[in-house]
Amino acid sequence: ITATCEPDRWEPSLGQLEQILRQAIEFGFAPSELDRVKASVIASLEQAVELANSRKSGQIAQRILSKINNRKMLMSSQQRLDLLKPYVENLTVDMAHRALVASWDKNHRLITVTGNAVIESESPEERLLTVFSQSSGTAVSKIEKIENRSFPYLVPADRPGQIRRSIETAADLGIEIIEFENNVRLQLKPTDFKPNEVMVNLNFGPGKKSLAQD
Repeated sequence: ITATCEPDRWEPSLGQLEQILRQAIEFGFAPSELDRVKASVIASLEQAVELANSRKSGQIAQRILSKINNRKMLMSSQQRLDLLKPYVENLTVDMAHRALVASWDKNHRLITVTGNAVIESESPEERLLTVFSQSSGTAVSKIEKIENRSFPYLVPADRPGQIRRSIETAADLGIEIIEFENNVRLQLKPTDFKPNEVMVNLNFGPGKKSLAQD
């Protein structure tokens, strides 16, 4: 279990990791937590199938070698989806909790702080143990309710933007430029080497700093 934090925040971050882990071991997960993770895993498996034909040769070769070296079965993206999706869909909160408890059964912890954190102590190891031990003495309680929140997408506009003109430039590259009445410019370029993928780049420009002082 890992976290990334500001260098001067390593102590509260370590304490929070210890308490979150202990909270999960003692009380398990909320149904909404499991539902969110299940949806994420299934979406990842389905996306891998959609992008299977656009993988780079180096990625495929690396995966093959990794499976051979670890004596594991090499499966296609579709095979992984067919095998794992039904299993993930049928996971229950109790099953996930029992698996977590079994994984952290042994009373052994390796605590590591890396990066540019400054541990102000003659013995950094003792400082780590002190912070961890102090956190271990903090009581944790079961989370009674987790509020499900929708991602705060922008509210759709009342009416679509009015197009001022459409320009096709660099015909051999298939680039089309669409200018809107509010001076927003949209550049479109369809490609076929990465199916089922849309890449978006938003550029606001340099703004007032590009204007002369007068």
